[in-house]
Amino acid sequence: SFLRGIRDLGYKSNSYAIDELIDNSVQAGATEINVLLPQKSNKITDIILTDNGHGIPSGMLPVCVAWGGTHRQGSKSGWGKYGYGLPSACVSIGQKYTIYSKVSDKDTNIDGSSIDGGWHSITVDLKSALTDEKFDPQKVFSDVNQIDFLPEDINDELSLKNIDVKSLKSGTIIHITNLDKIKNQYPVTKDNFIEDFGTTYYDMFPQVKITVDGDLVEGIDPCFATPGLKYYHSKENNVSGGT
Repeated sequence: SFLRGIRDLGYKSNSYAIDELIDNSVQAGATEINVLLPQKSNKITDIILTDNGHGIPSGMLPVCVAWGGTHRQGSKSGWGKYGYGLPSACVSIGQKYTIYSKVSDKDTNIDGSSIDGGWHSITVDLKSALTDEKFDPQKVFSDVNQIDFLPEDINDELSLKNIDVKSLKSGTIIHITNLDKIKNQYPVTKDNFIEDFGTTYYDMFPQVKITVDGDLVEGIDPCFATPGLKYYHSKENNVSGGT
């Protein structure tokens, strides 16, 4: 009942849900964030988000997929205080998602011990939970797995957009599949993402680079009053002089 309810949490749009994931990437110090929308005949089959942030230690992956799981409870700076954004955003779009994350081999735990570097993954699959079967958490939440290579389908999609994950010293990839709550199809969803991300994160450019399916997101000041941002020079804007 909880999982069915949380899926209908009420994001205004799919792009607002992805904003939750981008927030996490920015919080993790990412300077490059890519959102990919693989599709067939304009039907989006999955969503992939990549970033070059500091990554998630393997021991934290089970915490990340648990509602209320966070190491920032009570923090008064930045975002992500309560640990609801990542799992809620992912399941509001699809029934299954996998997190692949890698931390730098140079990182250490709070106690000074070394962190297990390399790629690790965890999968959340709601299929069994959304049926009438008796709820079994082990069918929904996988164990954390250490992997030597990313799955071939992920690598293929990243290669198509010239995203080189081999060069990443750290970072995170979120792969949402079994999509059943996409409100629009391609390319409408892509265009909506570009407009929303441009408006939401305009004051973070160019320090943070965001692309959607290979297209660079341009900043959009909601007041159209910032020189150099998208639409500032449009005829409809009719901006006059002044500070």
